[in-house]
Amino acid sequence: MSRSPSARTVARWHAALRYFRFVRAVGGHANDYDSLSCRLPFAGEPGLLALCAKLDFTLTVIPEGAPREELGRSYSWPEWNRIWHPIRAYPRYALPGFTRLFGLPAFLHVDAATVLVDACGATGNSWEVTQADFRHAARLEGEFARRGIAPLAPAPA
Repeated sequence: MSRSPSARTVARWHAALRYFRFVRAVGGHANDYDSLSCRLPFAGEPGLLALCAKLDFTLTVIPEGAPREELGRSYSWPEWNRIWHPIRAYPRYALPGFTRLFGLPAFLHVDAATVLVDACGATGNSWEVTQADFRHAARLEGEFARRGIAPLAPAPA
């Protein structure tokens, strides 16, 4: 069973990090998880591609005619794993999901104007946030600064 970090630990993380913030899972049957996240803004597809270049990350172009996720349709787990999941605002490209940034495990989600970066999976369990994930978030912030990537300032706690 995963454990959520204490309030004291979260306060220490927030004091040390400039952009990443810890968010507790809603819980219940929401199929969500604790996260240590930040958002990277961009403007349009050219901005998204420029941001990905700074991240040393390449978006995957979905092959023509490949099976894609259809909104409102239910899938079995094997079916879900065989189809492509497009970025809604940029349907040529597949949602990145679990990947690596600068050699570190991360989860990326792209919407119309931001890339959500979750520092997660340092221990192999992406459903809980650990001290190792915090260290990875700090390293990611350092890489963002070195590469001229300006994350959005987090909302006040």
